[in-house]
Amino acid sequence: MAQPRSLELGRGLVIKIIRRVEFTDNCFQKIKLSLKTNMTDKPLRYLSLFSGIGGFEVAIHRVFPEAECVGYSEVKPTAIKVYEHHFPRHTNLGDISKISDYRLQKIWRDGCDLVVGGFPCTNLTSLARIAGDSRGLDGAESCLFYQLIRVLRVVRPRHFVIENNASMSGRNRDLITQCLNRVFQTGVHCTLLDAASFGVQTRRRLFWTTFPVTPPSALPRQAMQRWSDVLLPVNEIGPYLLSDNWVYNTNRVYNNQPRSQGHIAVKEGSKVWKFRNRRGHHSRWGKGMLSDTMQIQEYESYPVGKSRPVVGSTGGTTNILVDRRCDNGFYIRQLSPLECERLFHFPDDYTNIITYKTPRTNLLGNSVVVKVVEHLLHDLDGL
Repeated sequence: MAQPRSLELGRGLVIKIIRRVEFTDNCFQKIKLSLKTNMTDKPLRYLSLFSGIGGFEVAIHRVFPEAECVGYSEVKPTAIKVYEHHFPRHTNLGDISKISDYRLQKIWRDGCDLVVGGFPCTNLTSLARIAGDSRGLDGAESCLFYQLIRVLRVVRPRHFVIENNASMSGRNRDLITQCLNRVFQTGVHCTLLDAASFGVQTRRRLFWTTFPVTPPSALPRQAMQRWSDVLLPVNEIGPYLLSDNWVYNTNRVYNNQPRSQGHIAVKEGSKVWKFRNRRGHHSRWGKGMLSDTMQIQEYESYPVGKSRPVVGSTGGTTNILVDRRCDNGFYIRQLSPLECERLFHFPDDYTNIITYKTPRTNLLGNSVVVKVVEHLLHDLDGL
């Protein structure tokens, strides 16, 4: 058997070629070539863009504990405060549009294995289209995607993971894929993943990667997060209960379209409510971002037994929970910041360096679900 020999190919990438010669009964030689890269010989080096509170980072360091961050990009002060609390040694490169090519070239020279980021979805979502914003990638915020493309062209990482909202139009989805394919001509994979496959929160997101992602349905059955893993004890929910006026306002007719049946909330006791059918009454219950802990919902479900997506905005029935842990009805309340952290699979109190609950929920609502990112990074770990 011939001895292994090494070839050095650009920027320290070493490929070991092992030639094995086997002889058959007819003295026919078979040559087997096996390639092994040195990616696992050194810590993973990654660049984080649109970093927020560091959701990608939490996932990366769970899968690659020795990973090194070569820089991150974030401009929101409250997000930076949370990020730096957990990753004080990481360097903030600031506004992505102001990162110089010179600085990016230095990252390329030093080596970068992975670029991660979720660029703004503001002008891409179905809600944007409903509001009359059809600018897509030409919008004032979502156009930052092209800055991401600039970074990828200069840094030339071995891999990337890019995330955005799955409710975007097929046209914008395909345009993103085409742009990424022009940078990485080896092929780009676009995968739809729902956080509901890993836990309580329903959150459908698209991920563009340089590697195929295993469908969650193909994985061995695991212990999935349940409502009992998320919810505060009942004796701690008092600060998050909604006022009677808020509930009565939600009972009002949603629009003028008649329906054969609707629901209103009626009071059964101190802070305890029940739903009652009201014929022809189309209220807002089930029409906003309302979640319910029961397995069979009495009104329009989102789906049954799951949380609706936690969002960064407030108002209406956004981030509201129907908590049924009482015998004669249910509580109507906000999700607490701690419960939101759990819905995103962050460690408890991850954002508690921020004093007030609204900005904490806002930051979480603009983050990634850590467990979902972990899932796809395991496919990268296997390369």
